[in-house]
Amino acid sequence: MRDVEQDPRLSSNISPDFNEHQYVADEFIYHRSKAKKLIKIGENLSRLRQFRNKADYADTVYTLARDVKIALKIAQNIMTSLNELNRETES
Repeated sequence: MRDVEQDPRLSSNISPDFNEHQYVADEFIYHRSKAKKLIKIGENLSRLRQFRNKADYADTVYTLARDVKIALKIAQNIMTSLNELNRETES
């Protein structure tokens, strides 16, 4: 991850157990604009992270096929929303 804004929270010297993935989701969820689309992107990023953690750490995932379908749909929604935001900022 590139830190173009030089956020001190991302410095590995401050907290080695800092979770960069949750940081990104939180930046969307708690964005100062309070835009619903940004909040939804952050919530979806958190949901994806939960699925990934489940797949990484659970001994058995009985709902894997369903989880994969949901995760792919969530990822597509995130990409669509990011593209829409990008178009809005370009106009």
